[in-house]
Amino acid sequence: MVVGPAGSITYRIIKIGGSAITCKDVPHCFKVDVAKEISKQIARAIREGMDPILVHGGGSFGHYEASIVDEGTVTRTSHAMLTLNFLINSFLVKSGVMTYPIPGKFFTVDVTKSVIRQGMVPLLFGDILPDGKIISGDDIVVALGKELGLGIIFVTDVEGILSQDRVMECVDNDHAFPVMRTANPDVTGGILEKVRKVLNAGVEAVITSYKGENILRAMRGERVGTRVGKCG
Repeated sequence: MVVGPAGSITYRIIKIGGSAITCKDVPHCFKVDVAKEISKQIARAIREGMDPILVHGGGSFGHYEASIVDEGTVTRTSHAMLTLNFLINSFLVKSGVMTYPIPGKFFTVDVTKSVIRQGMVPLLFGDILPDGKIISGDDIVVALGKELGLGIIFVTDVEGILSQDRVMECVDNDHAFPVMRTANPDVTGGILEKVRKVLNAGVEAVITSYKGENILRAMRGERVGTRVGKCG
């Protein structure tokens, strides 16, 4: 695990959640203002000398299409994810972030490293294989966190994991908070599955909102949102 001052975890892997950049209950609805804000924070982090690895989820694009199972599911889901990637990447590039998109079907840690060596920012995203198997963005970030020893920032539309209307400071097991349910499609398991994957892999993560410059603050090592991993 890469550590910073005073043994703190270095958070460089950023999972831009679909709940943050798309409308939960409107298929194929992209939040332009949120994309601008997230891109601005990532660009500023790079100017401060940080090297992020970016991954984005499917939101009301990929998750919506994948939840409708018929003969066109694979085609529609693949197209939806490419469309969402184009949208978020457009704002990142406009902000000065030199990205290189990597569809989930082509993801490996070595491919990601090669992009970094070329001086570009990897922008990976969840995907679907020809046989219909989903490649989750959560699995991608956990694999990178484990292999590279970096902390993960899950960017959502809430300040962290909520319990009785309060943001939990830290979670170290998957029974520590109430299961949150949603009527919106999420074919990769939602927040509970994120927590389980992080804990099972033995990596460290933060779940937080994009608001209040929380992405930038987390990368700097400041306490924001809910930490997932070792508490104490």
